[in-house]
Amino acid sequence: MTIGLLKQAIHVLRQESRHRTVRVNRWFKWLAPGLLVKRWLLLSASGVLLATLGFAIWMKMTPVFYTTQLIGQVLQTITDIIPNYVSGPLAMASGLLLVWWGHTRTLGSITEVLMPDGDEDLIDVLLTHRRLHRGPKIVVVGGGTGLSTLLRGLKDYSANTTAIVTVD
Repeated sequence: MTIGLLKQAIHVLRQESRHRTVRVNRWFKWLAPGLLVKRWLLLSASGVLLATLGFAIWMKMTPVFYTTQLIGQVLQTITDIIPNYVSGPLAMASGLLLVWWGHTRTLGSITEVLMPDGDEDLIDVLLTHRRLHRGPKIVVVGGGTGLSTLLRGLKDYSANTTAIVTVD
């Protein structure tokens, strides 16, 4: 009985390991060349960093000084030249602008692939996709010209259709 439990535990651990690997691979797929997404994600991340840095300058906290002397000296120089009540909000606004720009371009790149025609709103395309894939599972058996007409009509109600076509 204990051997069966051990085998079951090993099986569960293997399943969990595969599931984690698939999840990690899914995230790394976003870094594949040619997606036109990485630069905008990097721009968004830079914007978050800059906005946080601006907040630190504005509050005279400069916590970055503790991690790196160089950045601390740069922050001090900036606040000596431009007062912190100007440079802090300016850096925050620049960071938020980069975040907004990066996110809109990322969403634009994804939208362009999902909707090459651009006739509909993205939300309508997503809702239609979800509705069709939740539709009933339909199997059609037949042949001839009527089958193609039937399938053309069914694709508006469900994406879960299977056709078995007879061949003469």
